[in-house]
Formats: sequence, structure tokens, C-alpha cells
Amino acid sequence: MLFFENEILNATTNKNHLLIMAEGLGIMNIIRKELHLYDYDYTLVILLNFDEPKVEFLSKKIKINNFTNILSQERNKAYKKGGIFNVSQRMFISDLLNENIMINKISAIFISNTEKLFPMSTECFIVQLVRKVNKDCVIKCYSEKPYFFTNSLTFLDEMFQSLRIEELILFPRFHEAVKESLVPFYFNEHKINLNKEIKELQVYLVDLIQSVTNQFNILSRKEKKENKEISSDILLNDHLSFKSDTVKGKQLIFDVYNIRRLVFLLFSVDIELFYEEFNILFQQQIESEGTWINNLSSHLLKEKLEEMISKKRNEISQKKVKISEEKEFFYNSKLKKLISLVQEYKNKKICLLSKSSEIVNLICKHFNEECQGFSHEEFKLVEENFDVYILLDPSLSSLRKLEIIYAKNSKIIVDSLCFKESLEEQKSLIALREEKDSFVSLIDKRSKQGLFFIEDEEKIDLKVVIDVREMRSTLPFSMYKHGLTLEVCTLSVGDYFLNSICIERKEIGDLIGSLNSGRLFNQINQLSNLFESPILLIEFSGRMSLNDYLKKNQLSKFIILLINFPKLKVLWSNSDNLTIKCLTGLESKKVEKKMEYKIEPELMEILLSIEGVNSYNVYKIINNFENLRELSLAEESKLVKLVGELNGKKIYDFFRKELSDKFKRR
Repeated sequence: MLFFENEILNATTNKNHLLIMAEGLGIMNIIRKELHLYDYDYTLVILLNFDEPKVEFLSKKIKINNFTNILSQERNKAYKKGGIFNVSQRMFISDLLNENIMINKISAIFISNTEKLFPMSTECFIVQLVRKVNKDCVIKCYSEKPYFFTNSLTFLDEMFQSLRIEELILFPRFHEAVKESLVPFYFNEHKINLNKEIKELQVYLVDLIQSVTNQFNILSRKEKKENKEISSDILLNDHLSFKSDTVKGKQLIFDVYNIRRLVFLLFSVDIELFYEEFNILFQQQIESEGTWINNLSSHLLKEKLEEMISKKRNEISQKKVKISEEKEFFYNSKLKKLISLVQEYKNKKICLLSKSSEIVNLICKHFNEECQGFSHEEFKLVEENFDVYILLDPSLSSLRKLEIIYAKNSKIIVDSLCFKESLEEQKSLIALREEKDSFVSLIDKRSKQGLFFIEDEEKIDLKVVIDVREMRSTLPFSMYKHGLTLEVCTLSVGDYFLNSICIERKEIGDLIGSLNSGRLFNQINQLSNLFESPILLIEFSGRMSLNDYLKKNQLSKFIILLINFPKLKVLWSNSDNLTIKCLTGLESKKVEKKMEYKIEPELMEILLSIEGVNSYNVYKIINNFENLRELSLAEESKLVKLVGELNGKKIYDFFRKELSDKFKRR
């Protein structure tokens, strides 16, 4: 174990913390060493936000109970035995709210990729539920992305309050302990000149992405949305992300990412493969009348690619070159250099590293069994040792991991390939500068950080039954913070029940999809048949106006829906607080007979097998009869009044059919 790893463990043991490390310094090794301290049967540890590769990495040396499709009763038994559990957020939140786990027995919660969370995320909900009951539970959060915590002035403080953590621990590459642990590291850096043709293609791609980003920014200003504007810097920043609620805006963002992918391919593959990928996108743009098909650069790019491929094939044909010798005619000089390096190290164990696992695997096939390839993200979890490492594009995380390997084994050889004065080179330099600036900013924030006091929201005495699928949204967390009692289960109809009120929740994007498919009509039809007070809750991300989001034909469908279901109430909201205020205001104070939302599956099956009982009227039967005996003895007039003449008569006859037949036979 290196010195800085010991320092990190000393700083984090038994503390509620957020640990942010420089990418590539081995944060998963730190997590695994911390988990070793809890690897006993009498402890109960929960892992949140860990993807499958990370769980596999941890499982190599620690026993991890990986819950996927396990029934709640079996989970309850496993929790009682103790251990380390990897569970989905929805599954665990259900266990907490339904008291399927002894909260006071939880020793620690480990949360990975904390930068992906937000103050109202499910993970924050889980932490607050646990810490309310169990003050001794340790909360441990981890991240390798410092820039996400500096994008907003208040994000870091909000996360500290939401996750109930007290200490920010920072380990950048320039930390004294890290510098002391790593010895001077030398590698072969090959700066390759861009040829004239590749430079020209790069110019066309930059022009395309500028065209698309300009369209997005014009659309945002026209619609007066608060969306963050896109700049051409997105080519050089992988962590920049943008959102839009409109179909056109989403398409523009999708096109930006596709062009960015083309830029990466330009520096990584041969021109023929690049042309295949570009042509697929080009044809899609023609078919959908896309956002950049009318840009002159797209046609100049296509013509140039076709010219280059034609020239290459003619040279190969004229010189009668064998397939195995075609490498001499690659336009991508990086691939030529790679081939010469692999030949130079042919008797050694070689590892190829690239941004894309798909690309690196394709290149490895060319070399048969001489090489193994990984993406830079995959390489973080690789523990196998190699003699030679070749980076096909610059990567901070991979170089830093190689520094650590070099500190333990100085016999390794490292080569890095990069095009000189290219977008690829600019991107690596910007990534280094941004990470350093982010850590400097976080160090400054930590020095000025104050104490946090948790303020409870005003309590509301009301019970809400929530469909388990709704745990992805932020509304349940807001309800909990307002003091509402929550119960989570699988509901066949609706998303929320508040005594006599049933709510179907739709985000604006989901509303559009449901209107187009006709699913919304069926959902509202079920609600109206079963409940006296059906409510459709529409959640907006901005201005509460359907005209901003729906086309004319979709508005027409929505109006027809309202005409067909006069009982339906529509609630518009652009915040969770407003939604809760409206729902609690609508809730009647009358003492009503409590609906029993849970019913045994066997009993439900029996009820639905009765002639005249269907999914539309079964809840009316449940709410008006205590048991099957009472239903079987009910008068026909009562059944007719409850479920209609046809179904009422069928139910009445069903319970008397056999008796009548026996009477006739006598």
C-alpha cells in the first residue's frame, strides 16, 4: 500500500465524509479497503449507486450480497444476518418505508459517483430516512469528478445538507502525500503531425458543431427557456451536459453528441471506417430532414472523404498491394505508428488503451492475440499486469494509474500517441487545467465552509400510498420532508392515493408520449371508473403553459380527453412544494371509510373469476363488501346500483346458479 493510500484511510475511517480524488488515483481500491473494515457478519452495510463492473471489482476480495430480483421476505431475512449489500435505490427505499429492515442496525452507507446526485435524489432520501432513526450510521460518499462540484455556487453545500455529511476530504494529484508516494515517471510521448486531409476534415466537423450549437441557442432564446447555452467548447469537455424539453432541442443535443463522437473517431480509426460511421448519420439526416444536412460543410466533408477513399483504393490497386500490406496507405498516421510499436514489442505482453472499448477491441482483432485492449474507464478496474501499455489517445486517469503501477513496478514501458496541434491534444490539456482549477476552488470552499443546521419542514398529518415506480421522482422525498407518512407498494391504477383522492402523475415529456400512444386515455378511463375524485397531475420544468410543449394535434387530444371525462381534475405544478400544497388542500376533511389498498393476490384472483367482476369495478366491490359471504348474499338491486345492470345481474346469478340447478333437478 502506498503512503497516500494510508493517509486517505486515516482521514476517512469512521467519518461521515465526501472524498474527492483526482481521477486515476484508485478510488475503488480505497473503497475496497474501507469495506474490509466492515466485512463481518454482525455489521450491515449498504452500497448505493455502484454499477455492475464496480460491484464485480469489489466482489473479488469481499463478499457482496447483490440484490436484484429478490422478494422482500427474503431480503428481510438476509438483512437480519448482516453483511454488505448492493441494492437498487427503489428496492431499498421501499424496504425502509415499509419497515422491512431494522434501520438502527445499519452500520454504514457507501455512495459511489456522488457527482451524479442532486439534493432531491433518491440516495439523499435514503440517507435522511436512515439518519432520522439511526444517528450512528456512517455515510461515506466518493467521487473522481471535482468539476461537477464547482459548477454551482451552492451545489456542494446543498449536497452536504442532503447527505448529512460533515467533512470534505480532497486528494488532488498535487497533494503532498500523493507527490511523495509517486516516483518520477517517464514515458514515450509520440506527437504525430496531422496531414493536410485530416486537418481539412477537422475544420468541417468544427463548423458543423458550431452550426448545431447556434441553432440550439437560438431556439432557447426564442422559447425564453432557462436552458444553459451550448458553445463549441463541448468538443473539448466530456463533462458538459445540456437539457431541453422540446423535441427540436433534444434532437439538436443528440446531433451535437454524434458530431463529437465523429471527431473522436477521426483521430482513432482509418478513414474508411470513419466514412461508414459518417455516412450512417448523413443518411439519417436526409431521411429526417435533420439539423445539419443543409450545412455546406456536411457535403464538403462527404465529398472529401469519398475523394480520399477513392485515391487510397486506386493506389492499392495500381501497386497490387496485398491486404496485409495495406497499412502503408492508411491516412491515419497514428495507426501506422501503432503497428510499428506492436511489432517492436512483439515478444511482450501489450495493453492498448483508448476512449472507446469498441474501437480498441476492433484494433486488437487486427493483431490477433498479441494485445489486449480496454477503454480508459475499464482500465481503472483492471488488476492484470502487462509489460507494455500503449495509449491511443491521451487520458489523465490512465496515466495516473500507470504512475501508481510504475511506483510498484518500474519495469513497465508506456507509449502515448497523440496528434500534434489537434482537438485531441487541446482536449487533454484543458482536462488537466480544469481538474487543477476545480481542486483549487474546492480547497478554497472547504476553508470557508461553515456549520450546517438541519431545519425540518412543517409537518402535515396525512398518509400517502405511493406506487413503487414513482420512487424515481423527487415528489416522494418532498412529501417525506413535509412530514407525510409514506407507504410504498405496487399499484395497479394511479401513482398516489391520499384517502379518497387518486392521482396519476405525468411529467411533460411523459404526457406527450401518453397522448400520442393513447395510453393516457386508458389510464384516465380506469381512474374515472374506480374513483370519485381522479386527478391528473402535470409537472412542468418551466412555465406552466401547454402551448410551450404540445403541438396542435396533441392539444386537441388533451381537450377531447377533458370533454370525455368531466370528473377529472387537472393539477398543474412546476415544483414539489406547490404540488404538496395543492394536494393537501384538495384532501377532504370528512371522515370517510378507509380504502384498503392492499389485497391478497389469491383473493383478487377469486374476485376477478366471478362473472360480472372486472378490473374496472373490482375496487368498488372491495370497498362496499367486507367479505365474499356478504357479496354472495347481496340483493340484486344493490349490485345493479353499484356496478350497473348487466354486471350486477351477472354477479347475482353467479352465486345462485348452482343452487337453482339443484332445485330444478329435485
